[in-house]
Amino acid sequence: MNNVSEKGYIPSQMNLIEEENRTKQIVIGASVLTLLAILTGTVILYSHSQSGVFGEWLSMMVGLMTTPVLLEISAFIIGLIAVLTINHWREKRAGDEFVYLDQQEKISDLIDFKSQVEAALKVGNYEAAHGWVRRMSEEELTRPETQALILQLTSATGEGFLADSYQPEPHAIDGQRT
Repeated sequence: MNNVSEKGYIPSQMNLIEEENRTKQIVIGASVLTLLAILTGTVILYSHSQSGVFGEWLSMMVGLMTTPVLLEISAFIIGLIAVLTINHWREKRAGDEFVYLDQQEKISDLIDFKSQVEAALKVGNYEAAHGWVRRMSEEELTRPETQALILQLTSATGEGFLADSYQPEPHAIDGQRT
C-alpha cells in the first residue's frame, strides 16, 4: 500500500489508525444489515411455504414487520437499544474516568490549626481544641502564641500539668494528618 496521499505528503499514523477503525465499523455495519436482510428474506420465503396456523402467523408477522410505521418505530427502538448497549459496554471496558481537575493540597496547607483552637476555646469546645492541638506540627507547637493557647486550654480544663505533654500526632501518608 502506498502511503503517499493525493496531496503528495505521507499521512500521519493517527490518520491511518482512524481509517482502519472506520473500515472496521463499515464492515461490521454492513454485516449486520446483510444478516437482517437474509433473515427477513428467509422468514418471507418460509411463511409462504408453510400452511396452517404457523404459516398464517408467519405471514402476519411479515406483514407487521414491513408496515411502514411499525417498521420505522421498531428500527428506531432496536437501534436505540443497540446504541445504549454498546455505549454501556464501552464505558464498562474503559473504566472509571474520574480525574482530579486541580492538584490536591495537603490538609495542613488548608487548615490553620491555631485559628481552629482559638475558635474551639471561644465556644468552650475543649475536646475539639485538644484534637486541633494534637494535629499541629512540632514547629507549630513550639511557637509562643501556640504555647499560650495550650496553657489557656489546659487551665480551662483543669489539666494545667498536661501543658508540657502535648506532642504532635504522627503524620499520615502523603503528609496529611488525620
